[in-house]
Amino acid sequence: MPERIMVTGSNGYLGNPLMLELGIQTNKQISVMGIDNGDRERWVQQIGGKSLTQYDKALYFNANLQDLASVINILNYFRPTIIIHLASQPSGPYSEISYQHRIGTQINNLTILMNLLNCVHDLGMDTRFVVATSTGVPGSPNGSIEETHSPNCAGSSYHVSRGFDSANLQLAAKQWKMRILELRTSIVYGTRIDSFKSPITRLDFDYWFGTVIHRFAFASKANIPIKIYGKGLQEKPFISLNDCIKSFVNSISYDIKPGHEIMNQTTHCLSVVTAAELCKGDITHIPNPRVENEEYKMVIKNEKFLKLLDSKSPTKDSIQNEINTIKQDIDLNLLPINSQYAYDGILTPMRPA
Repeated sequence: MPERIMVTGSNGYLGNPLMLELGIQTNKQISVMGIDNGDRERWVQQIGGKSLTQYDKALYFNANLQDLASVINILNYFRPTIIIHLASQPSGPYSEISYQHRIGTQINNLTILMNLLNCVHDLGMDTRFVVATSTGVPGSPNGSIEETHSPNCAGSSYHVSRGFDSANLQLAAKQWKMRILELRTSIVYGTRIDSFKSPITRLDFDYWFGTVIHRFAFASKANIPIKIYGKGLQEKPFISLNDCIKSFVNSISYDIKPGHEIMNQTTHCLSVVTAAELCKGDITHIPNPRVENEEYKMVIKNEKFLKLLDSKSPTKDSIQNEINTIKQDIDLNLLPINSQYAYDGILTPMRPA
């Protein structure tokens, strides 16, 4: 039976390349529908940021998935056999700007997923779910992070919301026997995937939405200091954009059984200082404002995920090549006015979030 694939958050950092990749899957009988409402671009604009890549955007249906009637209408129209759920407010720092951002992030993320789960159930649909959450759900435990359920010990309103999402997925699987694969996404870096020879997604440099390797790569190309909080010895989980998108594509043919399966969507860990060294710039250590163990060595299990990905952890050379490509794709001519404020995390009176 042909797959009817619905991708939420299809205009986002992960959604756009996934849509483009699915669009060239000519060897598969599939139809694809992307859903987005442009919130990611609006959030970045609000804090004075902007993507520093030029890329083709996939078409999508503009809809607010917090609106229950819209969700019902979309599901009745398209009748997806699988939903790849990427839609969320995805930034920990952005979620902590104010009371409104903390509450708004949780309302947004939880409502969207709850609408999808409940409507699929109430409409009597046998739809599989692949849901991207976060490896940050268990926080920084003393032991290893397993590919299974964990306490919600996250460190930001965003990450806590994904822990609540995980609990709701577990409940849906328990009550309704839904088939759910939760991919706990790590820090994704990259601007291209193997099928395309040019950038196919956004790259944010700002304090709120720019991830660590992207910000370091930007600083290196802009010839400004790469700033590291404290020693920078703590290790974080990472995955390249190419491997991340490949795993979503592979999940379509994966045998998702009734229940709630969790995989850690990561291929390797790096220390912050190692990431900075790979970006090759003037590294500056500044006082750490965070209360954290600066020498924390993350141990995260990913055996199930690597089997889904059908690949091994990358070599240091391949990581270096990926970072070199990121730097090549950054277009400094796209920097917005007063970009230093966005990079440093300063909200100006003219541009409140």
